[in-house]
Amino acid sequence: MADRNIGEPITPTEEQLPEFEELQEFEPPEEAVANVIEYVQSVAIPGGSEGENPQFNGHNFQSARQSKQIPICIVNENQDIIEFVHDMINKKFFPEHGSTLIHVDANPDLLAPNTMPADESFDHSMLYLQHNYDRWILPNCYNGIFKKIIWVRPPWSEHIREDSVTFKVGKHKESSYINVDCKQNYFIAECLWTTSDNLTDAKNITLDCITLGNELSYENDCPEYWRAVLGENQTVPTVLDIDLEFFITENPYLFLYENTIVYELLRELFVFIRPTSQTDEAVTETVEMRSEQFKEIETYFNHLTQHHKLPDPEDIPPSPIYEKVAEIMAELERHGHDLKDVDWDLLYDCGHSFGDHEHPHHVTNSAELDLLFKSFENFLDEFYEPPSIITIARSDLEGYAEIEDRLLELLNSKFNCAVPIVYDQGNAVGVDSDSTCVSEDVDERGTDELEEFLEFLTLQTGEVDNSDASNANLALPEGQDDEEDVSEL
Repeated sequence: MADRNIGEPITPTEEQLPEFEELQEFEPPEEAVANVIEYVQSVAIPGGSEGENPQFNGHNFQSARQSKQIPICIVNENQDIIEFVHDMINKKFFPEHGSTLIHVDANPDLLAPNTMPADESFDHSMLYLQHNYDRWILPNCYNGIFKKIIWVRPPWSEHIREDSVTFKVGKHKESSYINVDCKQNYFIAECLWTTSDNLTDAKNITLDCITLGNELSYENDCPEYWRAVLGENQTVPTVLDIDLEFFITENPYLFLYENTIVYELLRELFVFIRPTSQTDEAVTETVEMRSEQFKEIETYFNHLTQHHKLPDPEDIPPSPIYEKVAEIMAELERHGHDLKDVDWDLLYDCGHSFGDHEHPHHVTNSAELDLLFKSFENFLDEFYEPPSIITIARSDLEGYAEIEDRLLELLNSKFNCAVPIVYDQGNAVGVDSDSTCVSEDVDERGTDELEEFLEFLTLQTGEVDNSDASNANLALPEGQDDEEDVSEL
């Protein structure tokens, strides 16, 4: 090299200049990621948009059956499982219409939101705001997702007769709310019944009721009936929804304002008088009386919330309901409760739970729990086909972890289940295979997801982590080489 002065810039000769390839045009990051996601979905779900089954509205049912693992979603509140179901529908993993819900719970959860127009059942964002723990199934029958409901209950729950019934769910012509034409007292007590002539856009729904753990009532389970019910469902995509309150049932209202008789007074205030017969005239009269009862109670409770006292008797003629509300006020004040601090909305919700049957309460002991699990295991053995999706609701049950662990162990022994994911206020996180606690080393699907995904795309070596695909039951097809996938991406 020729001599040069220190600090003098180096000027390369033409022979020393490196050759550069012509600059390539790259897709914008958003389009690149979208294309990658589209590709991953096309290889993850066999058949993609082809081979659609018209019976199930584009859902490739056969591909779901052949997928490697069943997705499991765990939520705190039972109504939140429907967000996961909608997510599976959007991924074309589950059909938009005509499926079955096997609802294992101490409560049927078959009511409808009191103030939600039926059409909002098709608007998911509005539906999530309106439905709650006992009013989430019917809207998803009206919007067509579920055509059959199998309620599996413990022996201490008696809301609905153990039977099979087909009825219509539709939009009431006058109120535009969801109503049914089923004359079970469960629906009548909530003023949900109307004649089929008053329903528009009605769908036929089949409801089967099955009781497990009958030995607790000194009776026997009926596997023959289980087989008959499940046999009718063997070719239909199914959600197996399990609320842990099936095993231990707590009445959240039972201990309101302890050391008072407020709970008993609310039962008397909201008492339901059954129809004298099953004729349309008798049931209509009962629904009208029940509706007036609710309206009067709601008027007084709203007045108490705003003014902390009942309306002046001179302004509103006293009635039996007025006098019973006054008795509740006196009971609360007698035990030192300031009426300004009383949650009258909560008391109204408590009273509303007194339908034909009140909210069940049963603290299960160890021996009873063993029997229930054995009965539930026998029930699972009668499945002709595994469920498409499994969901679990904790329902804020204290000490749920032990029951949840035991349940997951049982489900994994019967089906090929994916690692469960937990939906917590809209975020999905993984669950350790050895624990129901959220795993510290599992990434949240939050704001860092895109960054981590792009980092994954830069990997040149190593095996593909397909855990997320397994969680969503979107495993790669058998025989497809992982390294080839990375190179193609």
